[in-house]
Amino acid sequence: MTVSELYSHVAQLGFEESLESDSRFYFALERALFQVNTLRPAIKVIEINHNPISNMLGTNFKAQNKINDLYYSTERGVAYYFEADGEGIAYIEMYDDVQKKWRMIDQINWKSELGFVSKKGFIKSDGEFFNSPVRLRFTGQYVYSVKNVAIYGELRSSQEEKIPPYSRFITYDMGDLVSDFIEFANPPISSEDNKTLSTDYFVESNQKICLSNTLAGIFKISYKSKPNLPTFAENVQEDKTVIDLDDELCSLLPNLVASYVWADDEPQKAEYYLSLYRERAAIIELKKTDVTPVLVINKNGW
Repeated sequence: MTVSELYSHVAQLGFEESLESDSRFYFALERALFQVNTLRPAIKVIEINHNPISNMLGTNFKAQNKINDLYYSTERGVAYYFEADGEGIAYIEMYDDVQKKWRMIDQINWKSELGFVSKKGFIKSDGEFFNSPVRLRFTGQYVYSVKNVAIYGELRSSQEEKIPPYSRFITYDMGDLVSDFIEFANPPISSEDNKTLSTDYFVESNQKICLSNTLAGIFKISYKSKPNLPTFAENVQEDKTVIDLDDELCSLLPNLVASYVWADDEPQKAEYYLSLYRERAAIIELKKTDVTPVLVINKNGW
């Protein structure tokens, strides 16, 4: 159904060829689209490439509570990340093979009284990456804590702010990925070969999906989507924009839009058309079925 076809249907329900206000019609259409869409939102799928950068220090999530020095070293590294609580200093050091000793190349001070703060940056000497052993040396006069310490041997960007955090789960915010997100479908996530994940993820704040750092691969996220809203046309009777709902849901629009259009001027007529909409909507609600096949796989492969 196009916008112009819907306009004609609504006008005919008022026994007219046209409506008094095109803008009122468009506003009513917007409200009706969102309401009708709640009956059966379209399910869309996006793919995310979930491939966490390896930590050269190995799996290292546990918090360490310490006074004095704490060391993390590896054979090479181009960037670091850690989270720290309390008060202390982290030294970035490289091994000088000529002098046979560790040499400081950077220093990070932190002081936190409200919990862990995150620190990250490139590991460079004289502005250049190098291929020598590196280490993080933490120290402090008082008890401090560090966790999620990472030294990365590779990067995906030349921008320091894009050095990824290191944590058990990596968060994907649907608000950043798509513009038409309503909520996650059920099930929300599957692998590239359509095997539904049953573990190693969780949903946060109804909009973020958090995937385990131990997973890797392309994953599909399924979500319920908002309909596209038509833009106001100069001549609504020539607006050939196709309404972003399936045919069955579009059949509900004339009665609902009519109820909105005449809500102020002719409340009895509006209530009548609203009751017709509700009757038809109730039938569609009763017909709801989920025909999506579900294949569950866990870590053991079944």
